[in-house]
Amino acid sequence: HANLLGTLRSDLSFQKEEQFMMHSSPILSLAFSPDSTLLASGDKEGCVKVWRASTGQCLRRLEGAHSAGVTALAFAPSSLSSSSSTAEAGGSSSNSSSSAHLLSASYDGTSRVHGLKSGRVLKELRGHSSYVTCAAWATQAVRGVERFTSKDPSKKASSSAPPLLLFGGKQAIVTGSADGSVRWWDAATGECLASVVPPAIHSLRRKEEKETKEKEARRGGSLGVRVGVTAGVVSVAPHPSRPGLVVAATRSPGIHLLSFAPAGGGSSSSADSVLGTTLR
Repeated sequence: HANLLGTLRSDLSFQKEEQFMMHSSPILSLAFSPDSTLLASGDKEGCVKVWRASTGQCLRRLEGAHSAGVTALAFAPSSLSSSSSTAEAGGSSSNSSSSAHLLSASYDGTSRVHGLKSGRVLKELRGHSSYVTCAAWATQAVRGVERFTSKDPSKKASSSAPPLLLFGGKQAIVTGSADGSVRWWDAATGECLASVVPPAIHSLRRKEEKETKEKEARRGGSLGVRVGVTAGVVSVAPHPSRPGLVVAATRSPGIHLLSFAPAGGGSSSSADSVLGTTLR
């Protein structure tokens, strides 16, 4: 086995001179832009900074981005930023389309979309009843085999096949909260389209149940697993190639597969819980 040596990048002049990228309070979250040139950081006081990773230069400081600690950050996908950066810039073109919008989540119970050119909050997502622990960009899904566009006849779905999930061309945002719910938002309007509370998983051993309840009691019941009821969502991960499919993890032993897709005339959601299963 090869030995690895972890070192500080001394070829970066600002780090060599100990002029590090700094906040005035502890940093809670980090995220790279799609093109890897920018780094966003969020701190305990609700401040967000955007840095040029190669030089350590602070390009944007969002003071008061939130009223509490920033739990998650995510730059908008290049496709969304490139289509909307011109509008935010007042009609002028942009050479940094991959860094036009930044999504943040916070202990203040909200998620926000920030315009990095203007420094303004473009959208505020409200609805969770507790702090938002995670947030990610996703893609809307549409149903219908009639929209199958493959040029290969052998790959066309038959009329008896179940509807396929296809890209709908619209960006969405998915958030998870300590209130135990996963919410699906329209990125353009900020409207909450669906909310799912993953089912409780009754698989904790008695000793683990006792320890969990004792921890809850010490924390005042606001955190931790609520055995037999629900559990706070700690992570969400939209599937990279299947729109509308999200994997969620809660403070429980289970992994939850959530589907947000149109059904009939409206939108609906369903949750499947799998324990010890790998998504393929």
